[in-house]
Amino acid sequence: MRKALKIIGIVLGSLLLVLGVFLFYLYKKTQPEAMARFIKENPHRASVCMVQNDTVFAAQNIDSVMPLASTVKIIVAVEYARQVAAGTIDPAEMIDTASLDRFYIPNTDGDAHPSWMAEVRKKGLLFGSKVPLNEVAKGMIRYSSNANTEYLLDRLHVDSVNAGIKRLGLSRQEPLYPFVASLFISQGLSIDQIKAMSDEKYIAASVAIHDKLKTDTGFKRSFKPVTLDMQRVWSDRLPGGTTREYIEILKKINRRDFFSAGEQKVMDELMEGILDNPKNREWLAHAGFKGGSTAFVFTMAMYATSKKGTQTELAYFFNDLSMWESLLLQAAANEFHLAILRSPATRNKMADIINGK
Repeated sequence: MRKALKIIGIVLGSLLLVLGVFLFYLYKKTQPEAMARFIKENPHRASVCMVQNDTVFAAQNIDSVMPLASTVKIIVAVEYARQVAAGTIDPAEMIDTASLDRFYIPNTDGDAHPSWMAEVRKKGLLFGSKVPLNEVAKGMIRYSSNANTEYLLDRLHVDSVNAGIKRLGLSRQEPLYPFVASLFISQGLSIDQIKAMSDEKYIAASVAIHDKLKTDTGFKRSFKPVTLDMQRVWSDRLPGGTTREYIEILKKINRRDFFSAGEQKVMDELMEGILDNPKNREWLAHAGFKGGSTAFVFTMAMYATSKKGTQTELAYFFNDLSMWESLLLQAAANEFHLAILRSPATRNKMADIINGK
């Protein structure tokens, strides 16, 4: 009996040692420095631009067009703000959630849409089956609901959303299209067939499927899970942009000198959910962010103005990631952001690593 207990103790001790080593490894891999090193060591898979008070502290591959995933929803938010300020749409209009559910495909958004729905119920913002349009827009940015985004692309008119790209002065931003609908392109086609499609045909197919989802409530039930290889094709064809241009968008929001007063008010309301936390309001005057991810992509665009007046813009895009790399980078992201925003010494250290100094 004593011998058996001794063996069990040795086994448990070994397991605890292995677990401890793994946790230490995970801790080291999710530190801000590890994220900075990954950026530097993977120049073809990482683009980053870090700006503070108009000084560029770090820049790598800032003109490389990379898939944006949900970070592109900032473009939709800008057009939403323009139309609200112009009186084209009413943010208080009540929207039937059935109009949103038509575009919700279960198990394709990391439960973003159900989480948003749970939140509006909790806050008492769901009136019967209806929710204010402004909450739909918030759900797109703060919860990254793809269904809400698809609805807004339709409601705002995707051509108007894309016209906003020129208004923002972007020359390398790729046009937006219904990307929930584009998931259905994989149904019945091979990877090679999809790869062979021109951008025009791919977008046209997405629009046609979007219209089908909008009018045929039973159509989405035909959706079948997409293989990882097919997800890669879908991810690669998502609208792309550059960190240089997203820094310019962030500056327009953060510097508060581009949008009209009405537009700026809406952008603040959509983007600055981080300030709902009283602790953040103690040191931040303004701050907002939008991130995005697929199985292969992790992107982020964020801005902040501290109570001391320090203005920071940061954009980084990763592509061609393994699932493990994506997990580690996302785990390190918050500490990376805080290090840049709150500690000039650590910010400089991150910049030196990325810049190879």
